[in-house]
Amino acid sequence: MKNLIDIRELFTPMQPQAVPLSEKIFILEILPDVRLQPYIWCYWEIKSREPLEEDFFCKIASDGCIDIFVDINNPHESYAMGFYDRCFAYQLGSSFHYAGVRFLPGMFSYLFETKASELSNSVEFLDAVHKNTAKFLIENIRPGDSFHEIRGVFDKYFLRNLHHMAKEFDPRVYEAILIILKNTKSLNIENDVSKIVGVSTRHLRRLFDFYIGHNTKSFARVVRFQNYLKAHSESTNIDAGSLYYDFGYYDQGHFIKEFKNFCCETPSKTFRNQQTI
Repeated sequence: MKNLIDIRELFTPMQPQAVPLSEKIFILEILPDVRLQPYIWCYWEIKSREPLEEDFFCKIASDGCIDIFVDINNPHESYAMGFYDRCFAYQLGSSFHYAGVRFLPGMFSYLFETKASELSNSVEFLDAVHKNTAKFLIENIRPGDSFHEIRGVFDKYFLRNLHHMAKEFDPRVYEAILIILKNTKSLNIENDVSKIVGVSTRHLRRLFDFYIGHNTKSFARVVRFQNYLKAHSESTNIDAGSLYYDFGYYDQGHFIKEFKNFCCETPSKTFRNQQTI
């Protein structure tokens, strides 16, 4: 689909860090090859510069995306992380070096023909999800590889996969995603979306089950939360006042409840550090 880049232009998945990252922990995001940017939001890296005194728990906010990631120190250990409708914490240990791929909504299932709902709210061994990808990472990533080298490995693999794609991204799912990205204040949209894209509500649920990993309402809630994060990061007012009203939250209590569900922490604790990746 020629205009697939629209999803990237309308959506910015962010990962706020409620706990300050010490000088011993490094996080970086870089863009993939431009030909992959309609499908992949970024490649990311997280590593400890030196052993920590205790295990590090990385809190991951709901972002509507599916990721794959690999242990650079042991490429036999690779994983797929599905759509989460709540935040969760992943234990990385006291010494670690991981690199990953964050796919834009719907694109992991499109590229690998894998049902997204089978990964929802879970982290699975990549070998059980897509054996060929796990095998490629084992064969092409070496302990000690730089992020630049890892980026080259990822680009090579996903460009090759894209070249062999025999079908376009489902235009009904694409249109439904765009509607949600443009109308995040309204969460009771399933009937309206199904009418616009020309499918029954039941079939729309099946499509989102396959491509996104959850229903339209859950996806819309995550998108709204992510759009709030983006607006807050761009606001010149540090407190951002009643910005949440602009995104359809009923009141402060509703906003805080939703925020804690998706981010594990309250807004005040999260934004105290003003750090996102």
